[in-house]
Amino acid sequence: MNGANEKKLLAVILAIGIILISYNYIYKPKQKANETMKQEIKILEERYNKLHALEIESPNMEKEVKLLKEEIEKYNSQYPAEFSQEETVMLVNYINQATNIHISNVSLSPFEIFYQEDAANGEIAYVTSVALNYTGSYSNVKAFFQYLKDYPKRVTLSSVSMSYNQEKNEITGELKINIFIIQSADSNLIGAPEYTGIIGKESIIDQYIALEQNPEAEIQQKTAVELYASLTSPYADMAPVIIGVKGDIMGETEAKVNNNMINEVTIELSASEGSYYAQYWINGNSNGKYKLNVDTSIDIDVYSQRRADESDKVGMLAKIINNTDLAANLYVYNDDANAPRFVLESSVGVVNIVR
Repeated sequence: MNGANEKKLLAVILAIGIILISYNYIYKPKQKANETMKQEIKILEERYNKLHALEIESPNMEKEVKLLKEEIEKYNSQYPAEFSQEETVMLVNYINQATNIHISNVSLSPFEIFYQEDAANGEIAYVTSVALNYTGSYSNVKAFFQYLKDYPKRVTLSSVSMSYNQEKNEITGELKINIFIIQSADSNLIGAPEYTGIIGKESIIDQYIALEQNPEAEIQQKTAVELYASLTSPYADMAPVIIGVKGDIMGETEAKVNNNMINEVTIELSASEGSYYAQYWINGNSNGKYKLNVDTSIDIDVYSQRRADESDKVGMLAKIINNTDLAANLYVYNDDANAPRFVLESSVGVVNIVR
């Protein structure tokens, strides 16, 4: 009996040992793995729920982002990243053309910091001012104020004085215009605006507003000019390469670059339902398509100038695509005879060039 009992006891002990070993080395690890898996599943479910909620909200978020981008673009258009001194001069010239008010004794000021965020990459606001004397009729003065009100970039009147001359029926006075720009990490221009008043070499207005006279006697009288391009040295007070629609005194159609290199330019002319359009690219970038006021041809004035020195590399390699029933006439003025800035690389349709 004792032997049998011992065998039973050993069997029980062995069974208990097998159970303990199974529990510790098989069941317990699996239980732990299951718990870990449950936690991972819970985390994944929570992440899925969050992503699913974001997916549902995605269309609304996209709309909100689009609206924010539009607001930022509107904000940046009112407070541009650059507004050079020559543009200030042209603003005065635009005012004169648009309102017929007589302007004299214009003085400009350097750019000064108006506001700055504490953050290293925060926004910096600059202000520059132009002071001038003016003379005009009552309607001229009203048109002047309306012009400033509608001007797309941020300008303010900081001071105004006026007096009425009853004999001449005109108003004379002085005023000061403040012009604001904002630069930030999102702006294209890094650093303070450049005060370029002392290095200008040419008449800005004569370059910027294309001249109408023909320099060569053999050129026949042109019809109205539809487009213009300006090519100047990199040392001038204006962008070396500018393309725009003639008569756009606000400069809204302008495409321009500031560099010292040969720029690839494409001008595409098209027609639709009796109207004519132009779209132009500088180094692959375009501002959009613009409607032209044409008559019997599409005339493009290219205003160039002799190179300043050997380091002056500014130029235009042009491709003209004329998909209209009218001839496109290019009139190139004052180009460098030895190293022309304007080169017509290729053309499609009827394109004539006169130098």
